[in-house]
Amino acid sequence: MGILEFFQKKRDEVHGTRVLVCAFDNRFDDILKVDSDIYRRYYSATTTELLPSIQALLGRLEQKYDIVHLIADVTENGTIRDANGQQIWEPNSFSEDVIRM
Repeated sequence: MGILEFFQKKRDEVHGTRVLVCAFDNRFDDILKVDSDIYRRYYSATTTELLPSIQALLGRLEQKYDIVHLIADVTENGTIRDANGQQIWEPNSFSEDVIRM
């Protein structure tokens, strides 16, 4: 082993971490592939999936992933929806009292 090989990052530096890289729409296929390939370099237990709905995402989350990378449309106000238009998340409106805390 040469000195340079000693300092190179190994392919699988993080062991046992489960990653889910997913999207709600096939418009994101290219991004889904690129992002999952990047995760797979460091996390061998990476799952890539095109999900049909929020219910499918919730079912996958029950499998206890350590990292979830979701690719989805986000509206100007921060709302995330699946391909069917079902809302997954909407940002809260914080009062000034909460922000000051």
